[in-house]
Amino acid sequence: MLLGRQHSLILFFFLFSYNICFGESRITISGEHKFSAGDNLDWALPSYDDTGWQKIKIPGSWQSQGIKSDNGMGWYRIRFDARSLAGQRDLGVFLGKIGDADEVFFNGVKIGGEGVIDKGFVEATYKQRLYRIPQNLIMYGQENLLAVRVLNTYLGGGINESNIVMGNYNDLLADKMIYEQRRSDINTAFLTFYTVFFIFCVLMYLSGVRDSGYQAFTLVALIYLLGYLLSMDFFCELRSVIIQKMIFVLTSLLPASFMFFLKKAFREKFSLYDKVVLTLIILLSLIIVFPLSLKMHRFIVFLWSIFTLQVVFLSLYYLVKAIVRRHPEAYIYLIGVVFLSLGVIYWIAENFAVISPYDIYGFSFADFTMPVAMLCFVYAVDRRFAATVRTLKVFADKILVSQEEERKRISMDLHDGIGQSLMSIKLRLQMYDATIPAENTEGREAVKNIIQNVSSTIQELRDISMNIRPSFIENMSLSEIINWYGEQFARKTGIAVKTDVGSMTGQIPDKTKEGLFRIFQEALGNVMKHSGASLVKISLSQGSGFLLLSVEDNGKGFDLSEMNRKTGLGLYTMKERAELLGGFLEIDGIPEKGTVIKVRIPV
Repeated sequence: MLLGRQHSLILFFFLFSYNICFGESRITISGEHKFSAGDNLDWALPSYDDTGWQKIKIPGSWQSQGIKSDNGMGWYRIRFDARSLAGQRDLGVFLGKIGDADEVFFNGVKIGGEGVIDKGFVEATYKQRLYRIPQNLIMYGQENLLAVRVLNTYLGGGINESNIVMGNYNDLLADKMIYEQRRSDINTAFLTFYTVFFIFCVLMYLSGVRDSGYQAFTLVALIYLLGYLLSMDFFCELRSVIIQKMIFVLTSLLPASFMFFLKKAFREKFSLYDKVVLTLIILLSLIIVFPLSLKMHRFIVFLWSIFTLQVVFLSLYYLVKAIVRRHPEAYIYLIGVVFLSLGVIYWIAENFAVISPYDIYGFSFADFTMPVAMLCFVYAVDRRFAATVRTLKVFADKILVSQEEERKRISMDLHDGIGQSLMSIKLRLQMYDATIPAENTEGREAVKNIIQNVSSTIQELRDISMNIRPSFIENMSLSEIINWYGEQFARKTGIAVKTDVGSMTGQIPDKTKEGLFRIFQEALGNVMKHSGASLVKISLSQGSGFLLLSVEDNGKGFDLSEMNRKTGLGLYTMKERAELLGGFLEIDGIPEKGTVIKVRIPV
């Protein structure tokens, strides 16, 4: 029994020794420590007497603990015993996130810092602080001093995210990398999200959408994308005073661009009050460009926050008006604006220490409201665009239907009106010709010439009437129509026509038959006018659920890129008819080798 106890004590001693020599040993610093608002580089020295300093909790911003700093500067002086770290090498200190720039001193010697503490300050708000501690600075048998100098540009400053941890630098670096990887993943997701939105806007513009509402949304997306990109952790290493100013300016312009977007989206006129608010926001963003003291910078931020809240309330007011007017996308915009408003109010309350900051992997709640709002705005813009396209298609369809009805009316008027009148004239001339004496050869010849001219006019009138609105469309199959019209085209123009028309199964709707015939008619008209061809090949086939019509000529062809820039009304009408029938039209043209037009229509 005694031997067993001895073995247990030896094993315990061995494990304890192993943990000290090879295991992870850390010092975690939290609780209350000395703090003073203001700035004096002597406060980094261990010999400085900080007896009269107040105490502050770590973690936690100094504003949330009722401490104010007129110049935005504050110092922490943290004393600790490092004996538990004895024997370890490559030590580091992890301070987490600090708002906004810092310099860290260990026993009076600067060991690191992020951002720039100066009149031309540079923030490093989201950077995780991890610094190496030189081995020769640590005093294992005495008290050590960690002094942290902080510049806070807003109102949530200090060591406010996590406890201070000292230990092996590589172990702390691994913890830091895990945290930063999570933040980087979210950053990448957000950046991809905003980039897709911006590309969507650009593609809309390149597609010919020039509506002021779409352009205003593009402006909002661009400003936010640039500001977000410059604020990413990647730019922390490259950030300069100029980039910092650019971030301030872009952020300051966001409320004005958003208000401009909503006004354009709802077709609202700018009131005098709107113009004043927008002008003041733009002026504040321009003032930020100039070198400012931190006190003046904070005052500008305070004014900007007031006007931004004005934009929030005005936006909600416009939405209520839009809902009353029954604007189709008003409720979608309302959801987006509510989320955005919550984010803005939360951000202002957080920065003015009204509420305590709450971070999700380094992101504020306000950061997550913007993607939701942007998604709502994109959906609203897309719905509006889709509704516009649907309206245009319905309108185009009605125009074509009206056009066909008008063609039918004109065709009947020509046939039943002018045609009948000409027939009557021809009959009277023939009757008059019968009364002319045989010996009056000149008179009979003149009348016969007139009769022939009238007959030619009647035939030409019939051809025109047939082209305007063939009377046989409802009574003949599509195959018969293609064959007949091809023969008439060859007879009239002298261009050889070769047809390959298969048998059609099932009933083809009159609308489809009429639309395909009009496309075919326009295609042959283009061959006659522009191609200089000697042969036209026409094929019509029926596949599984679709009809395929092909018109190919051996004429001079054309440059497709040139045709896209100079699309005539005929080609546009052909494409429009094909799309209205649910199909598409494809045009292949090769200079000096001919043209092929293919139409695929579902049936």
